[in-house]
Amino acid sequence: MKSNYRGMFTEGEFDRPFFVSVVPPSGKRPWPLTTEAERNHAEGKPVTVDFTYPVHYVPAGKRSPVVSWVRDQAAVLFKTAEPSELRTACVIRGVGSKDDLKEIVHFERELWWPLPGQPAIGRFAAALAAGEHAAVGLLDQGCVTTRKAASSENELAIKKLIWNGRDDRLARLSRGAAQIMVSDGRVFVRDGAPLLVLWNGYRNQSITSIGISPVIVELASSRRNPAFEDASNELIFGRPFEAGERSGIEAFAAEKGCAFAEDATVEILLPDLLRQNPVKVQLEATLGKLSRLLSIPRPGAEDGSKEIALELRRLRNCAEKDGSATDRAGALKGFADWVSGPEEWKKKLRVDRLFARDAIDRIEAECGRRDLPSPFIESQFTDDDEAAIDRFFGSSR
Repeated sequence: MKSNYRGMFTEGEFDRPFFVSVVPPSGKRPWPLTTEAERNHAEGKPVTVDFTYPVHYVPAGKRSPVVSWVRDQAAVLFKTAEPSELRTACVIRGVGSKDDLKEIVHFERELWWPLPGQPAIGRFAAALAAGEHAAVGLLDQGCVTTRKAASSENELAIKKLIWNGRDDRLARLSRGAAQIMVSDGRVFVRDGAPLLVLWNGYRNQSITSIGISPVIVELASSRRNPAFEDASNELIFGRPFEAGERSGIEAFAAEKGCAFAEDATVEILLPDLLRQNPVKVQLEATLGKLSRLLSIPRPGAEDGSKEIALELRRLRNCAEKDGSATDRAGALKGFADWVSGPEEWKKKLRVDRLFARDAIDRIEAECGRRDLPSPFIESQFTDDDEAAIDRFFGSSR
């Protein structure tokens, strides 16, 4: 097991500022809405969404295909719940800000997080109808674009249609709406149990980056969802702990002699619902970030486009299905082996390769700190090990 690894917590780095952040396991923090208007809305009724969809076609007078975006509207339906059906699982309070408070509730075996600023459903509905990226992208990132969109397909002068993405985007909007719940005028987004993360991150208004490894600097150019701040960097490059594991953070900080400041505190009301496997969450966040990186077209890698598409599908399938930490570790290790192949075009995936290797080093070190077997060594990670990990995280209070 490696005791030293690239990036965080290397020699001489403990004079940097450390923070304890409260992070959802999805690694997504919704952006606040900017739309101030409100629309009348009755719970249980459809909401209008102004969205965009891609069209692949050959324009009149041209030979080569192009991609254009078209604006449209559709109605979606959110999940609803009576206030009496909701149980408060925990309360997150921002340090130094009385207004920054999040009440995470439990409903139908799921945890639900409020939107920033806790806007009423009328304001959220107005933002969706206006096509605001922070609202529509909350349902699906693929339904918003920064490109100028046509008001209808008639504006495109299509000679030959290759693919129309409208039905695909409608299906995405429907799936995204299933992740939204409305109760007594309040809007919630489905996510998991929060984690505390100790990390030495630097912040600015456009990107969250730890500013140590050159790999992370290059990650700044990766695609971001305009509806979310990407908090997965904290999960991947920090040290994650269960929400009730504050003593573990204090013990580690004391051992390393580093001070830290808290971004937020967590009051736990239903501890049985907040049990997490931080290592598994770290692996899930890594696979998600890796999928976003691999989806970025790289000049010079065109010869491997089919292989890249297959590898991307494999990573996404593993990240989306309900699997163990071993499954996700196997997918990450498999990518690291695949991207290190001899093909010339794989040299263009340098950032992806270094990112995967760095993440593997970190996760192995995290397992070593917790006295757990590495999930990347299949022969050492048996069913009994999985059961032991479940017992460990179930009893770590």
